[in-house]
Amino acid sequence: KEHHKITRESKEYSRYKKSVLKRDKICQCCGSSEDPEVHHPLAFNAYNHLGADTNNGIVLCKTCHVEYHHKYGYKHRIIP
Repeated sequence: KEHHKITRESKEYSRYKKSVLKRDKICQCCGSSEDPEVHHPLAFNAYNHLGADTNNGIVLCKTCHVEYHHKYGYKHRIIP
């Protein structure tokens, strides 16, 4: 089945981010409520069809998000 491309500018992506932020509220790594960002455990580019799936989203603070990508890069990887 052909999937339509999810873009970070789409309304469905905006709804996805809001839903994940509302659900998780704090960093799922360190528990911080500062600078929350939504992270795709299965990479957005590699698994675009899951780009707006809330089951493929967790909240990380900016620090943990940067550290994650510094350590693991931007490929399809699940948080250990």
